[in-house]
Amino acid sequence: MKGTYRLGLLFSSTGPYATIGQAMLNGALLAIEEVNARGGFPFTLEAVSADPQGLNSNYARLAKSMLIDEKLVHVIGCYTSSSRKE
Repeated sequence: MKGTYRLGLLFSSTGPYATIGQAMLNGALLAIEEVNARGGFPFTLEAVSADPQGLNSNYARLAKSMLIDEKLVHVIGCYTSSSRKE
């Protein structure tokens, strides 16, 4: 029986960073799809996505929600250094 690892994807697909954020989100989703399609792993990956809309105040709130409410242990994303600091 395979387990599932849920990954938090925190990319701004709208707002001032929409172009790069959507490209990064698409890349992450493609990577997850390729890992799952390849098989041979004792797990599958599942994306849990959130859009901070390029607003620094949203990054910490959404990351906290992913970690506490969604009980995720892996969050990927944050394009700018200011968003990573949040």
